[in-house]
This record gives sequence, C-alpha cells and structure tokens, in this order.
Amino acid sequence: MAPGELWLVEHAVAARASAFERALTSANVIIYDRVLEGAVAALLPIGGYAEPASGDVVGRCIRLVRDGWRVARIVERPATSADFSDLTRGLAARLRAAGAPPELDVRALVNIDASGFESTKARLAEIEQVIGRIGDGTSRAIVFGPFAPSIAPHLHLLASNGLAG
Repeated sequence: MAPGELWLVEHAVAARASAFERALTSANVIIYDRVLEGAVAALLPIGGYAEPASGDVVGRCIRLVRDGWRVARIVERPATSADFSDLTRGLAARLRAAGAPPELDVRALVNIDASGFESTKARLAEIEQVIGRIGDGTSRAIVFGPFAPSIAPHLHLLASNGLAG
C-alpha cells in the first residue's frame, strides 16, 4: 500500500486468511465490519490500528487518505459480485464529490485461485470499466489512489522554551 491509498477489500467471515493479507498489514488504519473482528485481529500487526465501521465510514476513510494515511476498508464478502460493484460505485461517487480528480488511479484485484491475481487498471473517470471486469474470485479488492489534497499543508518549525512572554 502507498500513502494516500484507499483499499476496499472483501473478506468472507469463514475464510481463514485474506488473499490481501500482506497488503493489509501495511495499512495505517483498517476500518472493518464488526462481523470480521476475529479475522482483523488475526492479521493486525503489533502496533497496528483498526476500528469497527460506524457512522459515516466512507467520509472517515476519505479524510484519512487525504491526510496521507494508508487506509483499508474491509467489508464482509457480499452475496454477489453485483453487491460489491454497488459498494465500489458508491465509494467512487463519494471520492469524486470529495474532489478526487478523474485521472485518479483505480485498480481492481481479483484473486482467481492459488496461482495469482487478475488485475485491471483504469482511472476514476473509467470506473464502470473496472466494475465490469470485477467478476467473481476467491477474494476481491479495489484500490483507489493515492488520493491527496491538491495543496499540501505547510510545515513550520517552532522553537519554544515553554515560558510565556
């Protein structure tokens, strides 16, 4: 994972490990569906941070990636690939509304079997092409980003002795 990337990853409750486990262990923040608590606890590295999804989850994810964090949103595996496509469309729409440029990189990763992944690359403006190629596999992920603010905050170094006046 790169700074400012947002991963939407599905995970089946009964699955022992995610095909994306290695990438997820490099996330700064994992936001997960509560039903996946056991799976997240098993893959969370020491010192890692994860929180259950609540409130405006997509808004929280967007704020975090705009600040440069590596964010993974893990959802319970939907019943159909159409349900996962709807999640992807909703996330893409919120990213566009938050100011993500049409040329933002988008990758769809589908774990076909033990032999490897199928990957589709496009731009946010071409999200329907990516969604059309998601298909079914043992696990799927959509990677958005990196998405960062157009103007980086300026850092200022201040020295102080702690005394007022």
